Amino acid sequence: MKKIDKIKKYWDKKALEFRKKCNNEMGNTLKDENLRRLEIEAVATYLKSNINVLEIGCGNGYSTVNFAKKYNLNICGMDYSKEMVDNANTLLKNKQSSIKGRVEFMYGDVLDKDSIKDKYDVIITERCLINLGTWDNQKRAITYIKDKLESDGLFLMLEGFIDNLTKINEIRKKFNLDPIKVVWHNLFFKKSKFENFITKYFDIEKIDNFGSTYMLISRCYLHAIQKNENIFDEKLDYLASLLPNFGDYNYQQLYVLRKK
Repeated sequence: MKKIDKIKKYWDKKALEFRKKCNNEMGNTLKDENLRRLEIEAVATYLKSNINVLEIGCGNGYSTVNFAKKYNLNICGMDYSKEMVDNANTLLKNKQSSIKGRVEFMYGDVLDKDSIKDKYDVIITERCLINLGTWDNQKRAITYIKDKLESDGLFLMLEGFIDNLTKINEIRKKFNLDPIKVVWHNLFFKKSKFENFITKYFDIEKIDNFGSTYMLISRCYLHAIQKNENIFDEKLDYLASLLPNFGDYNYQQLYVLRKK
């Protein structure tokens, strides 16, 4: 079985676990609630009303619904896990009264160029491309995304980068903390390699280092003080998430990319 197929099976299983645990609320697919909130706030900065948006790798639909709560936009969430799409539709039904925009969810694979029929003003990925198994798959997905953007369209790409994870692990080492490892189903990007490829198709308008302060404090200093690197202190982490942003330490980077 190919790695990409194993990853899909993993997310199908996770979707069923969410369904049993969360019922109609479904929840999000990231354990760290504070980081998830910071992600959504960062991406939402570059959205506005009256545009057509596609979120690829929408999971349970948590961020898709939150974007539609904030803006009167047309947004479609797409995922390669049918179980996740079922969860997203349940969440949408439960949250419909609080949504300003028009939302729909569909099954589709970013590696299948025929999955996406329309063109969009903005396409979003949040920790989606790191779940494609290989660099070749990631490159292929990016070129398909480019083709499905309107002229001068925006690609908001929030993905994991090994460069910043290395920075965090260097600091953790000073506190005798074990390094944070990339989980088996993720393939983080390397900035130089990624940027050399992406600039063929997109102009880099901004690299948004959102959550840098939060990552530095929650993954290094609080773990060092608590002497427990596996704990998430919800209250302390929340306070850390409210601090002004500093530096470039979040290994979840948001690239704001304009189609050439």
